[in-house]
Amino acid sequence: MINVIFGKAYIFYNDSMHYVTRVIKESHNPVVDVWKEDLMCDIVLKKDGNYYFCQKIKDIEVIEDEQI
Repeated sequence: MINVIFGKAYIFYNDSMHYVTRVIKESHNPVVDVWKEDLMCDIVLKKDGNYYFCQKIKDIEVIEDEQI
């Protein structure tokens, strides 16, 4: 599932949040390993004919509103 937050795309996958750096259509026949290295991505996901080149977000801190 892709979520857009502040104009950036994120994917939740395997209980982790990933920032989508690039989406390339499968029909363009990209050399996935080259793109992955060039974009410095951790993972490449494929769904509905698209490759999603993603970087894992390692530290997420939940900030809650405090009532004063």
